Amino acid sequence: MNPNDTPLRDGNRDRLMGLLTERAAKTLLFYFTELNPTLMQWLEYYMQQNPIPREGSWDDVSGENFLRKLLSMPVAQTQWDFYGRDKMFSKSSPLGVDPRNIAQRIMEIRSQIAKEWIEELKQVSEENAILMRETVTTSFVLANLAVVDPSQAHDGTHPELVHPDFAKDDE
Repeated sequence: MNPNDTPLRDGNRDRLMGLLTERAAKTLLFYFTELNPTLMQWLEYYMQQNPIPREGSWDDVSGENFLRKLLSMPVAQTQWDFYGRDKMFSKSSPLGVDPRNIAQRIMEIRSQIAKEWIEELKQVSEENAILMRETVTTSFVLANLAVVDPSQAHDGTHPELVHPDFAKDDE
């Protein structure tokens, strides 16, 4: 066991795996929308029936149960549902769905998304440095502003409000 592991860290890692799995499934769903509406409809139904929860056991939150179920399902037949249209007008024929293949594709996409996230996260240090540099630069610019002597305040006006650059000419 890693000494840096804590319950919070473990929970965050589990949730991150769940987010990766969910994003990968939605990405595949989008591909199917464009390329194979029948598979899109099948996967959409599966995702509705087997959501990846935000809370629960590691197997649930990480998306492992979502994938395990797909990997253990037999090949099934499905057909595009035309939602209310007469079956007489349906021209689609039944299609074999291999849930194991779908799970493998989701895992491949999940792996690719993880690699992309790692590259993005490597830039956090650089973005932090840029933000700090901008903040320090701004503070130096503010430090160079002239300070107004409080004795110059007229009629109870706050000194900053009578800064020489903004003061009205009373003469």
